[in-house]
Amino acid sequence: TERTEIIIRKGEMVECVSGGPGFSVSTSMIAMEDAGIGQPVRVKSPSSPIPVTATVKARGLVSF
Repeated sequence: TERTEIIIRKGEMVECVSGGPGFSVSTSMIAMEDAGIGQPVRVKSPSSPIPVTATVKARGLVSF
């Protein structure tokens, strides 16, 4: 069984990006759990108690 390397740690600030044809937006959010590339991770805005799920793309980077 191959183990995924953890590259995002719980409590870490990560850059969250989302976009489509011709646009891209990003914001800083807090990781709610540890995760590796390609894995889902719950993140939340520093100003909101409600987490959302994103996908880990690289160290410190997730996308919706």
